[in-house]
Amino acid sequence: MYNVESSKTDVLFRVKYELKYLFSGFLLTAAVSTFFIYLIIYLIDIEKTNKYNSMVTLIFLGICTGISLLLITTHIKKMEIRKFKAVLIGIVFWFLGEATYMFYQSVLNIPVPYPSIAELFYFIGYGFLIYHIYKSFNVVNKNKSISRSTIIFVSFVVSLIPVVTTVHMIISGIDFNSQFLEIAMNILYYVLDTILLVSALLIIYKLPKKDPFIYHWMLFCVSMTLVTIADFGYTYTSTISDDLILVTEWLWNLIYAFAYLFLSAALIWYYKLSQLLNKDLDDTFNADESNRQVISSRGNFKEFLGENKPFIENIEDKERIHTLLFELVNYSKSEISILICAPNWLETTEIKDLLALVNKRADEGLFIRILLHVSAFVKDNNLQRLIFKNPNISLRYFEKPLKTDALIMLVDLEKAMVLDTKKDSTQDTGKYFAIYTNKEESIFTYISSFEKIWLLEKVVTCAIE
Repeated sequence: MYNVESSKTDVLFRVKYELKYLFSGFLLTAAVSTFFIYLIIYLIDIEKTNKYNSMVTLIFLGICTGISLLLITTHIKKMEIRKFKAVLIGIVFWFLGEATYMFYQSVLNIPVPYPSIAELFYFIGYGFLIYHIYKSFNVVNKNKSISRSTIIFVSFVVSLIPVVTTVHMIISGIDFNSQFLEIAMNILYYVLDTILLVSALLIIYKLPKKDPFIYHWMLFCVSMTLVTIADFGYTYTSTISDDLILVTEWLWNLIYAFAYLFLSAALIWYYKLSQLLNKDLDDTFNADESNRQVISSRGNFKEFLGENKPFIENIEDKERIHTLLFELVNYSKSEISILICAPNWLETTEIKDLLALVNKRADEGLFIRILLHVSAFVKDNNLQRLIFKNPNISLRYFEKPLKTDALIMLVDLEKAMVLDTKKDSTQDTGKYFAIYTNKEESIFTYISSFEKIWLLEKVVTCAIE
């Protein structure tokens, strides 16, 4: 008998292998190198020209921009890019801001170019990144699992940072007339950073800490946290004293560099996971679809494949299909997984009845997982709402286009029922056939494919249980 964990073995092995090299081969090495680079810069820049302080941050943001372009131009599916489009655009604007900032320092010989035209690029980038992290927070907290008191507490504590620094600036006798633009920039940064930091901290609080399939979300939120810390420190010291910012600017740039390093790691890990989970998935569905069409051409038959009585049965009688579907659900002992590749299945009476029965069995304690193509979201909303509210049913919508329009039901990870339409039926789900089997190779293939799509949705949408 196959189980879910055995179907993940290959993917988990590859994930752990890649994760090891991400942290020890890239992140740790780059972090240590960055620290020593900034230490050397601090020691050799005796005159505090700050010409080289932004070099490393620009390199890391350049890496982020390069990875963003790689994500857009490679074979990763459009829906996986669309989910992170705001991040990719925000990174590009931050890169332009950092390049402008370094131009002021290196070419125009302005040690601390704040405020400058670079702020415009930074603020535009903030807009896209805040939009992404706010939407991510709503996904993570869709079941309102983060209490209102926790949200209020985190928001209050984070808000103290800009309030305290602003009060201290007022007490220190800041000349508001001569520093009006700088103070206005500070306040805008404070507002944006507070929103970003509150959302990032709440997501970090909620996310599981040992799930490698969401580490890119964790790395992204850590990156945004470090950015806000550096922002608070940089804007505060720049307003208090020109001498103070000259001495400490390297430190804030070091924190920015670490932030962009984590952002680079997040993008690399997202790219790796997307590649791993998409690998061979289309070929597997394509081959299975072709095999089913060959089997269906033989008409009704049942064939036993060995001594342990593995079997495969092709069924074209709709009454027999309907009866067998209901028997499998009624006699299921532990769990059922259903992959609905095309929305048309929800228009058939048999499938509506099947899902109603599945919902009933879930009420009895049976664990149900359903993957439904996102195009079916507007179909039969009442039934989907009923399923979505059931605590024993995990429903995920997926956007990945598949090389099949079949409906695949796995029962107790021992039997599979696959409903498909014949190619000459022009995708008419009113004319379908079924393949029923307990063949281990087939079961493993279906489980593996189901798990890859299930995990891919977690990677892309941050869907957590």
